Amino acid sequence: MIDEDVADALYTSTKKTGDQRINTEIKDQIRVYDVRKVSRFLFDIMTSFQNDSEHEELVRQCLVVIGQWVGKCPCPASLCSLRVAWIDITLIVNDEYMTLIYRFLGHPALRTAASETLANIVSKKMSSSDKLEMITFLNLTQVVNSLDADEDVEFAEAMARLVNVQGLELTRILLEVSPAIIMYR
Repeated sequence: MIDEDVADALYTSTKKTGDQRINTEIKDQIRVYDVRKVSRFLFDIMTSFQNDSEHEELVRQCLVVIGQWVGKCPCPASLCSLRVAWIDITLIVNDEYMTLIYRFLGHPALRTAASETLANIVSKKMSSSDKLEMITFLNLTQVVNSLDADEDVEFAEAMARLVNVQGLELTRILLEVSPAIIMYR
């Protein structure tokens, strides 16, 4: 199974060195030949079934896959050295995809998965300038302020994680860009 043998960072980190080399080669080939197609396919599935209550689980699973492929491994840094996701962030962070994901934030059955996907996107390892540009593009402060999570504890927790991840990333950028200013105060 491709997901367990190749894409899942925790699973591959427990394999033999030879297996990891083969899995890395497979990822490289997927990046070159297939990841754009897969990204488009996931988008098309979510778009086609976004208003179909019988297929909400399929859409939710697409959001989970996107979050796993774009964002960091969810385990603590001390437990996993494979924390950086392996697909190009611009395949997902664009007007078309973000509009769809933001729409799912208003869908009761999909909003927690959409929020978790956004948290994974924000946690994507990248340069500080690229990260700041992405955070500005996402405009999550406005998005979060427009949502009501009072009645749904699971969604409220996912939104809190999203806000926390963005705060941590902005703090990391600030410390990286201007450590002398921080230390002086």
